[in-house]
Amino acid sequence: MIIRVQKRDNPYAVIDKMPLNDTRMSFKAKGILSYLLSKPNNWKPSIDELSKASKDSTDAVRTGLQELERFGYMVRKRLHGKGGKIIGWEHLVYETPQLDLPEEEKPHVGKPQMDEPHVENPTLISNELISNDLVSNDLNKNNVAPDGADPSAPAGNEMTGAQPDEDLESGRAGKGKEYSADFLAFWKAYPRKKEKGKAWRVWRTRLREKASAGEMIRAAKNYARDSKGTDDKFIKLAATFIGPDKPFMDYLGDDDGGGGNDGQQHLEEAPGDSAGIYRNFFT
Repeated sequence: MIIRVQKRDNPYAVIDKMPLNDTRMSFKAKGILSYLLSKPNNWKPSIDELSKASKDSTDAVRTGLQELERFGYMVRKRLHGKGGKIIGWEHLVYETPQLDLPEEEKPHVGKPQMDEPHVENPTLISNELISNDLVSNDLNKNNVAPDGADPSAPAGNEMTGAQPDEDLESGRAGKGKEYSADFLAFWKAYPRKKEKGKAWRVWRTRLREKASAGEMIRAAKNYARDSKGTDDKFIKLAATFIGPDKPFMDYLGDDDGGGGNDGQQHLEEAPGDSAGIYRNFFT
């Protein structure tokens, strides 16, 4: 006698109602978040595959992912390989917004590191962690002195741009120093006016890495446009926006504030309560 039992897998997905009731987000972003949180572990879709799962274009998907990051449902984390080199990024996608600054974006307070590690294989998205190459579902994120800067001054902390003679909280450029015209243009455009002195130090660090002042200013304007009407507590500090992880790179586009490259993005799922998505999926 042969007995066959036909049993259906659990067809339900249980997620927190908070993102669904978050009036700051579009239904597109809510739908993408719900879709990611519903997927099983080890799921590895690309951005194109996400687009094919709906009628939305890849650009629309990227915009939705960007929205999740803006409101704290996505947080980025570095992936390190041998020798401490950054080999990619992972982003955690959460059911509830994460308002605390992620560990990777907190200022470095140890021994100054003069050169940041080179990123070899950027781009990942994951449900547990989102990285520069993959996304996964874990249910539950060079040497150019700027105008007005003293090129002979001590380098200080390369990770934060801190200088020995600069006041961390006062917002002054430092003893006997003035803010550069480019930085003032950036600060004028940036939507959250807090911790100006720290932003100035990080600005100088980015310029030493040969980042473009014009691009940072343009990114600030795009971010200000996208953040219009958003409570300040949900807007990144300027020092974080142009910090070591360079979130400003995602806001270099002329149309939707997007930036990044055209490389294919992947999603990778990991166990847990958060779904992750790669940060550099914006093209």
